[in-house]
Amino acid sequence: MVFLANGDSATDQPYKFLIYGRTGWISSLLGKLYQAKGIDFVYGSGRLENRSSLEANIAATKPSHVFNAAGVMGRPNVNWCESHKVETIQTNVARTLTLAGMCRDKGIVLINYTTRCIFKYDSDHPLGFGAFQV
Repeated sequence: MVFLANGDSATDQPYKFLIYGRTGWISSLLGKLYQAKGIDFVYGSGRLENRSSLEANIAATKPSHVFNAAGVMGRPNVNWCESHKVETIQTNVARTLTLAGMCRDKGIVLINYTTRCIFKYDSDHPLGFGAFQV
């Protein structure tokens, strides 16, 4: 796989993006952006909880890049993650690492997005402090 610098283009290897997390805010924005730019993309049909579905999805799609914005964020609210820490860590950490390993083994660039439940804000950790807790 060839990694390009900013401003370079690869006419011999067109990009094809595979996006996980279809129903989320970030992945829906990515889809709109790529559609507007004419970049070939598909939303993933596999689930992080099912390795074989991810493998099949990647094999069928043959992406140049995988964008992962999938994960559990808590339903009906973030408190679910606090009371279901094992399930949250399994999906948002362990299964994300599985996807990362699959992409690494196939030479596919993975961009992973995590946006919730990673920063603690309180008097000891004010906004902008820069420290985070798991």
